[in-house]
This record gives sequence, C-alpha cells and structure tokens, in this order.
Amino acid sequence: MSYRKYGNRKTVIDGIKFDSKAEAERYKESRLMERAKLIKNLDLQPEFLLQDKFKYNGKTERAVKYIADFKYFDVAKGVYVVEDVKGG
Repeated sequence: MSYRKYGNRKTVIDGIKFDSKAEAERYKESRLMERAKLIKNLDLQPEFLLQDKFKYNGKTERAVKYIADFKYFDVAKGVYVVEDVKGG
C-alpha cells in the first residue's frame, strides 16, 4: 500500500485527476454553480506569481509561485474568488 500525504484519496471526475475527494466534490459543486450562472470563468489550478526570480549575491533565486485549486468569478458579488480545498 502506498502512503498518501494527509490520507487523501486521488479522485477522477470528467477526466480530471484531483488530489483529494474533497477537491473533486468541490469541483462538482462549482460546475453546478457555473451551469446555474452563479459563477463563471471557472479555472482549475490557477498559478499566481508571488515574486519574480531575482539575483542575490550573484546567484539567481527562482520565482515564487502559488497554485490554488480553483478561481472563478462570483456573479452576485462581482468579484473573483480564489479557493484552496482542505480535507480528505
């Protein structure tokens, strides 16, 4: 048996592999919300640059990035929402 960090179980929905059952369930909820036009522009695994690469003491330091689980536009609130799902 292989070890899974935090006991998460990989799950596949719509041909997309999710790191946990909770993340897969949130995806299904988000797709329903998108069909009901409560949200739009659902994006999976959006990447955000927190700090660009830079040189320090002659050495190039790599960029710092954050990868969320989901990003979408909440129609009622008029704002983008970035989500990370926690749990198994």
